[in-house]
Amino acid sequence: MRKNSLYLVLVTVMLALTLGSCHKKKEKSVEEKVAEMIKPRYDLTQADTTEVLSLTQHFLQLLKDNQVEDAIAMLYFYKNDSIQPLPRNMADRQRFVFNTFRGVKYEIEKMAFLTPIDNEVVYLMTMFEKKEGDPRPNEMRFVLKPIRYADKWYLTMADSPTSTINLKGTEIKH
Repeated sequence: MRKNSLYLVLVTVMLALTLGSCHKKKEKSVEEKVAEMIKPRYDLTQADTTEVLSLTQHFLQLLKDNQVEDAIAMLYFYKNDSIQPLPRNMADRQRFVFNTFRGVKYEIEKMAFLTPIDNEVVYLMTMFEKKEGDPRPNEMRFVLKPIRYADKWYLTMADSPTSTINLKGTEIKH
């Protein structure tokens, strides 16, 4: 009887330890952290997220490699329920911005999805590597507006009229 009691106590302790360890908070993986950055508000699939992520990473790599014309060619304009390449005046403005503000590092900081035409990808551009104690700011944030149109994703610029929903501005609030 004493052996059975001891066995029962050991099994109970082992069970308690096993169940207790299930409640410990584990370190989040990179995928889990990215999933937290992405806040979908409409029906998205993993393929949508992957396509936007891939488009954005390719765009940022072109900027990093100083292939400004190729990066501009990836940008579109949404108007009157249609998607079209950037008009010349907007392309000229983007060319000026991309040539004026060049970075040594580009990374996606945040992705937010609200509607097929109101989404944001915030990216961080590091202009130069700072030495310890250097007080100068060396980073800038920019916003892309991915749009899903006819089941395909396109990148648009946030400062273009694309970013407005019925001219009232984006519904995404920071």
